[in-house]
Amino acid sequence: MDRQQDIWRGAKELLSEIKLHGFEGYIVGGAVRDYLLNGPVNDIDIATDARPAEIERMYPKTAALGKKHGTILVLHRGLPYEVTTFRGKNDESSTLSADLEKRDFTMNAMALTGDELVIDPFGGKKDLERGLIRGVKDPNARILEDPLRMIRAFRFIAQYNFLIEPQTKNAIRCLAKELDNTAAERIGSEWGKILTGPYSQRALNDFFTCLPLTSLRKDLFPENWEIPDSWEPVVRVEGEVQSWAAFLLLMNEQEPGFRLKKWKRSNSLQKKVKQVMFWSCWRKANEWTNEALYRAGKTGALAAEELYGVFFKKNDAWSKEELHARFDSFPIASREDLSVNGSELAEALERTPGPG
Repeated sequence: MDRQQDIWRGAKELLSEIKLHGFEGYIVGGAVRDYLLNGPVNDIDIATDARPAEIERMYPKTAALGKKHGTILVLHRGLPYEVTTFRGKNDESSTLSADLEKRDFTMNAMALTGDELVIDPFGGKKDLERGLIRGVKDPNARILEDPLRMIRAFRFIAQYNFLIEPQTKNAIRCLAKELDNTAAERIGSEWGKILTGPYSQRALNDFFTCLPLTSLRKDLFPENWEIPDSWEPVVRVEGEVQSWAAFLLLMNEQEPGFRLKKWKRSNSLQKKVKQVMFWSCWRKANEWTNEALYRAGKTGALAAEELYGVFFKKNDAWSKEELHARFDSFPIASREDLSVNGSELAEALERTPGPG
């Protein structure tokens, strides 16, 4: 049985257990959306009228992931499920309808019973069929509850090639400044999904058409930046590192580390993006040597060469096969291939190790 079957079977078992204890339970959020789109589901969230303490008593393996917000992580058949108490106007006595009303977009404001009955009070299924991203009831209110929803709208364009419904788009345009008080880390996480989405070109075009630079955060988007006519380099490269690198090159960013820190990206991602940008720019005036390839490393060289060929439109870019063959010919392709480390070598030579 594959993971898709396992995760759905486990969710239905959890719903049955909740019902046996006298409570309501429903699958909610993105899992319902992707179920209706016949797409894969990576995780399943459950909403219930049971309180967190009651949820913990039902299941032997739980973690208080966000207990103060009503969420308990339940481990069932080795898979994690977030089980959350209904949220709404009055969280102490909320209902499924009130919970769904507080969600971002109609396509995410549906619920699914254990018998696979879709509960759709706000027309989410119809909007899915029409490919529309629509705020639930009052888009202005939904955005003010969490301004990150503005970025999420464009992430869904990148993911599904949908359109933002006019009233919702107008709310985004009017409330763009609300992003000033949203954690950059949350924005950066969603922006990375925009850059790597299958319809990233459409999403980026729509984003900068909808929101002029003057309305955006200066720490994330340079004020004097000339927005490119085409996002082709972002679209054509593969992977998070190359996508961020292509985006920063299009931004004419001279200090990628500085900008990525503003976006609150991880130290690991910052390092990889800086290396890829360095080596792809280095390639404009240089040919690969064994020493350069060793310094860049196989992963870094492959990413840099892809970006070099796409961004600078160079026909002399090496193919993946050529790079793999060159690295395979090396007796030592990286430091990790050494059978001893620097300290051990220094000890054998009776020398004091130098700085790392």
